Amino acid sequence: MVKKNEKYEFGTFLRRLREAHRVSVSKLGYGLYSPAMISDIESGTRIANNRMRNRLLARLGISSAKYADFVQYDEYDRYLLSEKLISYVENMDRKNASALLDTLLKTVDQSDIVERQLLLDMKARIMCMKGQSPKDIAEVYKTAVSLSLPDIDYDKLNDYVIADDEYYYIIRQLFFENSLLCNELNAEDHFEKYMKVISSIRSSLLVDYTKTNVFPLAVYAFYDAYKKSSSDEDLSEPIFHLTDEALTCLKFIPVAYYLPELFSARLDLSERLKKAGISVIYDAQKEADFLSVFNDLYKKYGVKYNIEYSCYIYRSSDVYCISDVIRSRRLLVGMSREELAKGICSLKSLARIEARKTKPQQFNVRSLFLRLGLPGDYKRSEILSNDRKIDELQIQLTAASSDSNIPLALELANKIAVTANTFNVFNLQYITQMRTMYEYLAKTISRDALLEKLNKALLLTLPEDFKYKPGHYLSTMEIAIMKAINDYSDDHPYTALLEKICNSFELCSARRNQRSYELLMDYFIYTAYFQKDSKTATRLADKLISDCLREYRLHTVHRAHYFAGRSRYEQNKTEKKDEWEKILTECIAISNFCEEFNTQHIYESNLEYLHKCEFSN
Repeated sequence: MVKKNEKYEFGTFLRRLREAHRVSVSKLGYGLYSPAMISDIESGTRIANNRMRNRLLARLGISSAKYADFVQYDEYDRYLLSEKLISYVENMDRKNASALLDTLLKTVDQSDIVERQLLLDMKARIMCMKGQSPKDIAEVYKTAVSLSLPDIDYDKLNDYVIADDEYYYIIRQLFFENSLLCNELNAEDHFEKYMKVISSIRSSLLVDYTKTNVFPLAVYAFYDAYKKSSSDEDLSEPIFHLTDEALTCLKFIPVAYYLPELFSARLDLSERLKKAGISVIYDAQKEADFLSVFNDLYKKYGVKYNIEYSCYIYRSSDVYCISDVIRSRRLLVGMSREELAKGICSLKSLARIEARKTKPQQFNVRSLFLRLGLPGDYKRSEILSNDRKIDELQIQLTAASSDSNIPLALELANKIAVTANTFNVFNLQYITQMRTMYEYLAKTISRDALLEKLNKALLLTLPEDFKYKPGHYLSTMEIAIMKAINDYSDDHPYTALLEKICNSFELCSARRNQRSYELLMDYFIYTAYFQKDSKTATRLADKLISDCLREYRLHTVHRAHYFAGRSRYEQNKTEKKDEWEKILTECIAISNFCEEFNTQHIYESNLEYLHKCEFSN
């Protein structure tokens, strides 16, 4: 039963999640925190830093990617440095990566285990760039694993609760040990470790999103070990079936982590099985066709497929500085310091908070945020709830929406609305926007009713006369509502504002604010296309495709690829017909892999119409 005044705090959510999974405080905190510290975090008397909050949630199977995090200025500055290091590594900028890594290693807090593990991972990748021995690199990963999982026993992996990034370090260690199979390691023992890790991932608390971060890598690394060994043990059939499971993981999100490697492995394994007289269900031509499309896109857009140096495992929540948010939000809503501080803190304290000269206490952060129209916790999702079932419904809703399955999306939205606490203004805003959009798309309400409800939802957290400047903080939901209002109103009141937001996100790179960035880019591509501004639509679509290829995000790629191709075709239907046909075929292949069958049908209808026109001519 939802209580009207129920609070939504990280500690409360963590405790309820832990208890639901029947995990003890000692098991959750193993290698990270004492049981007493976990109890203090759950009670709210202690605050874990952003990385540790993400790790604790990840151990309980929750992806931090759906959360926004608000951190103190010193932690935020440290976060930006680690993001810069990750960028250097992904771009294989060895010189700058090495220099920044040295600086961070000298200044890291030794009690911050999660940051130390990230830095060790970066060190190992830089060692790869330098061509250092796999044995030495494996030792670095072994050290990283031991920081949070000391004395790990592979025979008892199911006794631990393990986060996706911890599994990642374990698998990377095993992967670099593959090169030692011929001389220093026993193949059968090494294979056994892989099978135990894979079994542990299967039975872990990891949900589909977090499981996808590590399961495909584990399967590919296992195949790599099998290929490099001289063992007589025939593991072709079980590994082939594991690749089926890995592809299922990738399709669910959908992303392309280790996708070409898995396809190549399947081709090799199927040939081995064929020679052994064993048949498997496998459409080699379909996978080869998809891989050709995949490789052609990377080549066309000049993006290097470089999964070995990709730091996708660290793509988590959007992170914001508390001091910056308070100042920018106050200016956005037109509130004076006197109005904001009244009854919460002194004017002097607020000025020092905004100037990053003092760190506000948690209860002050909560009060200031609420007055500014923001949820009061350090960590928040789109909908505030202590009920894990709502998270599961949201995952299903995202999948239904991605495939344009409006009836199912509306059904799920209504279930969330019934389950969630709509006494909470932020939940009411989210539910109003979500349900209203699907009601309109299902043609159960008029456009006027849609716009009326959306405008009321926006006013729940923002005054009518707010004034945005680049850098001002707007929530993901507020941006989504403005975008929807712009979509369906005749005067498009937020066009200039949305352009400013999108430009500021682009400057930060698509790694951060990813959902809002893709949402806005998709909107501007769509708008330019229907305004018959083919040049702009094509330019924006090409930019979005390049960004998403770097992030291995397939869903957004096929949608943007469709609009880019259609825009070019409509500029010159005679010269671009063959190119348009090829693009439709590519979009069909990608959407089919992503199992977005409603969208696939749209592409197929376009292709059928193109062929009919050609026949009639």
